[in-house]
Amino acid sequence: MKKFKQIISMLVLALILSKANPLIAKEDNFGLDIPPKYGRVIESYQGRGDNLIIQIQDLHTNYEAQVNEAKIIRYLLKNNGWALVTTEGAEGEVNTSIFELFDDAKTKEEVARFFMGKGQITGAEYLHILKKAPFTLYGVEDTAVYKKHLHSFENSFSYKDKLLQYCEQVEQSLNEIKTHIYTPELKELDKRIFAYSEKKVSLNAYINYLNKIFTEHSAALKPFPNFQRLTDVVELEAKLNFSKVEKEHLEAMKKLSPLLSEKEMADLIVKSVDFKTEKISAAEYYKHLKKLGEQKDFSFRSYSNLHRYIYYIIISEQIDHRRLFSEIKDLEKLAKKKLYVNSNQAQLDQLLKNIDILEGFINIKLTNEDVDYYYAHKSEFTSQTFHSFIQKYASQYNLYNPSCDFNSYLPKMENFYTLADKRDKLLIENTLKVMETKGEEVAILVCGGFHTQGITHLLREKEISYVVVTPKVSSKMDSELYFSVLRGEMVSEEDIEELERKLAKTRKK
Repeated sequence: MKKFKQIISMLVLALILSKANPLIAKEDNFGLDIPPKYGRVIESYQGRGDNLIIQIQDLHTNYEAQVNEAKIIRYLLKNNGWALVTTEGAEGEVNTSIFELFDDAKTKEEVARFFMGKGQITGAEYLHILKKAPFTLYGVEDTAVYKKHLHSFENSFSYKDKLLQYCEQVEQSLNEIKTHIYTPELKELDKRIFAYSEKKVSLNAYINYLNKIFTEHSAALKPFPNFQRLTDVVELEAKLNFSKVEKEHLEAMKKLSPLLSEKEMADLIVKSVDFKTEKISAAEYYKHLKKLGEQKDFSFRSYSNLHRYIYYIIISEQIDHRRLFSEIKDLEKLAKKKLYVNSNQAQLDQLLKNIDILEGFINIKLTNEDVDYYYAHKSEFTSQTFHSFIQKYASQYNLYNPSCDFNSYLPKMENFYTLADKRDKLLIENTLKVMETKGEEVAILVCGGFHTQGITHLLREKEISYVVVTPKVSSKMDSELYFSVLRGEMVSEEDIEELERKLAKTRKK
């Protein structure tokens, strides 16, 4: 029996050590093992109830993304037996029957690929046309609101270039001022923030750097629990010898297993298999192992690397990923405040943030937090505010001080984001209505990444489970094609003629 238990303990160990060592454990992805060649899960949330919404981020007019989007949807439908896909840009059940005019399957696919390449149909529509997976494709827009939003976007073209040029000029002048009034410490922090944003330094190195600033300035980190947990994880990782964890784990299991009853050993095997198959988290497994040790008066402390590793896993899984990166942004601001030596430095940073927000407004790249920030600081968004600050240094540093009365355009930009918020709510409300009508607990919602933050915020408020999936893409979006599609421009006659020639060649073959 003792030898049997030792063999079983080695089996358990083999199952556990075949798992990767995560720095930060993954959130539950509901078992969606999407092939990496198609895309990946970037966010998930476990809510209440049985409903689950999978948002696939639609990179409009990018052909590669559309192809992978279609593959992801087909994979999910085929492997899970789901039958409902909802989409932005349409209202009601999407009818693709016009493509049935092509009797030949190869011709139909060629035509569908052509229109997908021109941004006229999405990957979801492409899949629906080819009937490679049976599903209902349902548009969840309100047409009136969608058209208003589109019209609001089209209006921005009249002033977009002018405002972007102004933003660029203001940013150049402010950055030049920065080189003169920043202290060496502020310049170093600025350099590190940029390097981290460009992924030129690791998260570990950046966390250690920020932590050093707060330690030197005795800053309280209690309001940033996820950052604190991550610093603990980074510290533990630095002390860990991962190659010794396996050896120590085996030694510990050999000593622990004879102390376990048959039922306890059976439970441990079940836990290990559940961990291996991702039915339970790493933290849940190691908490169970730790508890077993405590019950049997067996200490893991004599196995220093294994002991650290257990706490490393448990603390890792306590980190809320969403809040962590929000905390890092807040800590960057706090670090700068600790290093400011005069009010001009603080005002300069505020103006740089504001011009960045204004540029994001124009390029339609603001997050929900950015929009909230804008409304909270709306009185500061005036051309005179930027002009007055630059003027203080213009003659001293030979700076260009641009001017532009952009305030008349702000209400138009505000209207765009108001309508975007309204569309986010409608996309969710209408998807849930269709799910109820069709008797489906799961829906795949296809809409642009622009909507992700608003949608996930609403789903968390409603405590509805979700997963966000992004298709794999290596090519950049064709901005010219994207904007032409948004303006409602159709495929040109030249493109149609090109398609006809291609089809003619295909028939000859």
